Amino acid sequence: MFSTLPRSACAPGYRSNDDTHRAWAQHGLAVAQNGPGTLVPPHFDRHGVLHLSRTVEFEPAVDPGFSVDASLGQAEACFSQGIPAIVSVHSINFHSTVRDFRTRTLQVLDEFLTALESKHPDLLYLHDENLHELVNRGSCRTPGGIVQLNVTRRNFTRRALTQHQKA
Repeated sequence: MFSTLPRSACAPGYRSNDDTHRAWAQHGLAVAQNGPGTLVPPHFDRHGVLHLSRTVEFEPAVDPGFSVDASLGQAEACFSQGIPAIVSVHSINFHSTVRDFRTRTLQVLDEFLTALESKHPDLLYLHDENLHELVNRGSCRTPGGIVQLNVTRRNFTRRALTQHQKA
């Protein structure tokens, strides 16, 4: 349909395991999209699949407690730890036969992105394949041209990450 094979996947309900990741890698998938939870930096598994965790929950249509300030706080927590803010927003926020969620979603999304851009004028928007390229090469192609960044590889354990987040 898109004239190219997929390079990333997200398991239904974010439920995947090592067998899933091995099969994905064998079929050319390079990126696994994981659900929200703890702030985990992008990392490679033993199959060479880059794991990205959704770190900012942006779901105004389904979250009665949604606030732009909370989303901004989640993004800032990512930036303070040197990891990308990966926004999770599902399609129901933009189209639905239940009611018009789109109008409000676009308004709060504009508010969210404007606030981020005002605080971080060098903010870079990437999709998962760009991020994979950036992590592997230190550069990636975007519509604005080639972007080059210093990418640091660090070892981490979940225990050390949890302790860092509590500090």
